[in-house]
Amino acid sequence: LVLLSVILFAALGAIGFAQSGKTAYATATNTQSIDFGSDGITFSYIDEAIASYEVTIGETTTKYVTIEEAWAAANEADAATVKMFKDAEISSPLQVENAKTITFDLNGYVLSGSDSLTSSIFHVPADTTLILKDGYSSGTGNIIGKNAKAVMVYGSFVMESGKISGGMHGGVWLDNALGTFTMNGGKISDNTLSSDEGAGVSVTRGTFIMNGGEISNNTCKYNGGGVYLSGGSTFTMNNGSIANNKSNGNGGGGIYIGSGRNTFNMYGGSITGNSAQFGDGGALQMLGGTFNLKGKVNISGNGNNGMSNNIYLFNYTYITIVGAIEAGSIISINGCTSGSEYVVENYDKTEQGAEYTKYFKTDRENSCLALWLNTYIRFGQHAATESWLSDTGKNAHYRLCKNECGARFDEAEHTAEADDKDCTTSTNCSVCNEVIESAPATTHDLQYVAETDGKHRQVCQNN
Repeated sequence: LVLLSVILFAALGAIGFAQSGKTAYATATNTQSIDFGSDGITFSYIDEAIASYEVTIGETTTKYVTIEEAWAAANEADAATVKMFKDAEISSPLQVENAKTITFDLNGYVLSGSDSLTSSIFHVPADTTLILKDGYSSGTGNIIGKNAKAVMVYGSFVMESGKISGGMHGGVWLDNALGTFTMNGGKISDNTLSSDEGAGVSVTRGTFIMNGGEISNNTCKYNGGGVYLSGGSTFTMNNGSIANNKSNGNGGGGIYIGSGRNTFNMYGGSITGNSAQFGDGGALQMLGGTFNLKGKVNISGNGNNGMSNNIYLFNYTYITIVGAIEAGSIISINGCTSGSEYVVENYDKTEQGAEYTKYFKTDRENSCLALWLNTYIRFGQHAATESWLSDTGKNAHYRLCKNECGARFDEAEHTAEADDKDCTTSTNCSVCNEVIESAPATTHDLQYVAETDGKHRQVCQNN
């Protein structure tokens, strides 16, 4: 009996069954067996080589053979971490149970949905939290929805790292007024959506906060290739990149903001390289709500069928300046609904500087953005001033736009007027009257010169 106890103790230690701070292998499938012979005792255990998913609760880590078993075990605790050591394909959503917080570590592996899964990979109900990360240094961890969305959120979803890509029904979908999606890092890319809006992130109700990461190369049939916002939702972009997304619908290649009391706060980051195939607003199309702006931002290089087309504002919407715009910012505006008086409000020349055109640009040919009543910026038509200005570095003259937008007109090199043979006067431009060559002398240096005809006369010696 003593010998048997020693053998059992050694087997347990070698296999690694649960002790505080240790690793356990607990499951009912794919077991290995130790047969102790004539005593009729058989002990079943899990081989570490086939236990591919870890669950850590407190200081205890347990390994499981299937992702479903690991997920079920994580839901038994208030807070747990699931870590992958093998690719997995699931046929039913992984749902966070009520009031639970689960951290899911892709660890460089791929979690994908089967062809039959059409709802979502992860389901996050109200009052629950899912935290996604990829702890592997190469960042190869990926969620592939295939025929399902990657994450359906009604509670709280936090994306620290990892990738959501390759889904044909979009990336992240948020639909709860109290729900939140916080993106601190990672990438949502290469997702498509053939029957809805918001291929990267769709917020029909709730709050989306982007502190970092990238939303890129997503394509939807309708509006909002990168991000779709509606239903009185809020999107705050503090940093990160929304790039190279495409809308094949009415507009909003990067971001589409529907009608209603939606709020878009852009306090940092960039929106570049997006396109709207059949509508305006390659970067952003806004139908209603509030657009608050401050910080260092870049909204440029977006288009429509090869033409520059960045921000388009409908229904008398406009951009509100809520803080200092930092140096290096670019905000390109394509247009607004006919009749809108202005596209930017609350522009403080004291805080922002009088040269607002170093930040705000227009995509419209022959149009400009003009400062109005010292606090608004609105569209205007270029109109050249009557007076000329000179560019000494280029030896040229030009006229500025009356709207103080900085545009130059009729720029050309100076043309010298005919020489009047008077050495006491300067040579001026015949167009703008700018001095090209100063007078060589202030008075004539006259000396008599004899002529061949026997006469003499005084000739200036100042050449």
